[in-house]
Amino acid sequence: MPHIIPKPQTVNYDDFSPSNQDLKIKYGLPGEVLFCKKCTISNQRPNSVVEYKHTKDSLKKTINF
Repeated sequence: MPHIIPKPQTVNYDDFSPSNQDLKIKYGLPGEVLFCKKCTISNQRPNSVVEYKHTKDSLKKTINF
């Protein structure tokens, strides 16, 4: 029996429009993106986590500047 792949959901491209000021924070990452002046690493880089213990709504521990 062949594996059936479900039809992909449609993408609302308006969410990615430059004029969209209502950006959604996803994956529990900080909303404000900051970068280290020395190494350029982002504050949105999560620390190592056990992924199966997290959901899309759980907060992730990230780098603090």
